[in-house]
Amino acid sequence: MEAIEQNPVYYDLAFEMPNHADSIRLREWLAAYAERRYGAKSAAAVQAWMYLLEGPYRKGTNGTERSSIVAARPALNVKKSGPNAGLGIPYDPMLVIRAQSALLKDADRLALSRPYRFDIVDVQRQMMTNLGQLVHKKAAEAFTAKDKVAFALHSGRFLGLLKDMDELLYTRSEYSFDRWLTEARSWGETEEEKDLMERDATSLVTIWGADGDPRIFDYSWREWSGLINGYYLPRWQKFYAMLQKHLDAGTDYQEEGLPLAYGREDFRANDFYNQLAGWELDYVARTGKARTPATCGDELDITRRLFDKYLKLSHEYYADFSGVEGIGEERTYENVGEE
Repeated sequence: MEAIEQNPVYYDLAFEMPNHADSIRLREWLAAYAERRYGAKSAAAVQAWMYLLEGPYRKGTNGTERSSIVAARPALNVKKSGPNAGLGIPYDPMLVIRAQSALLKDADRLALSRPYRFDIVDVQRQMMTNLGQLVHKKAAEAFTAKDKVAFALHSGRFLGLLKDMDELLYTRSEYSFDRWLTEARSWGETEEEKDLMERDATSLVTIWGADGDPRIFDYSWREWSGLINGYYLPRWQKFYAMLQKHLDAGTDYQEEGLPLAYGREDFRANDFYNQLAGWELDYVARTGKARTPATCGDELDITRRLFDKYLKLSHEYYADFSGVEGIGEERTYENVGEE
């Protein structure tokens, strides 16, 4: 059970299932789960979980993201973030937006619940990373069309999204690269051992332990505060800056025909990736990266602000924007006892 902290509902259900002689009535179970998890009755919270069941937790998914545009090594045509599953959202992303809208309705009643605060951060993170796929696609299309104005708009929004996500996730220790590094260093007794532990802990979630030319880099990618700000964001900044130079010079940049590793551009596929590889290896070797404190900010305040911001942006990027209060009709789930 890798990364168990990131998906509590899956494991709560898994550990309860042996106590049932027959199948679990899932909607009924989720309604009770919401009350148990948040410590209060909330019809809006139950509604949120029904949306999530219809979306990220529907049949045919396993409750995990296939790939992350945030954690992906930059490319015009981003294929995947790790060596395994590619990009794509196997459900209607509007369901995540509806779920977050519903969760925030009863924020004043549920705000003292730590699990509630985790969930609103987690759902907001998913809402933003889903939207990020469309924002980058628009930036890539603008570059191909040599539209400098549109490229600046969409690439700027994408980089802003990464900065905002880092701020959002900085509120939770479960999403803290800074905590990860601090705990790793605590295993060392000497400064040399502490530095080694930090390098190994960094390597695990970046180049996956290889020296020189890793082929399964980003195998253990994480949408974590600190890792976004220190590693993923600079990679995207370097990539967009390179594209901007091509736009300014009127020269072309092509990815077709580049050598691939597990279906995405190889670690040193061209001059840009070769330079990026040097920076990535230097980042892994650098010590003293952890920020203190490991968490900062109020989850509810930041989530509310970012939900409003990215709800407005969603209007521009989703072709069929409906289903959020004030915009379209919301669905209701009256029979929560259905399978």
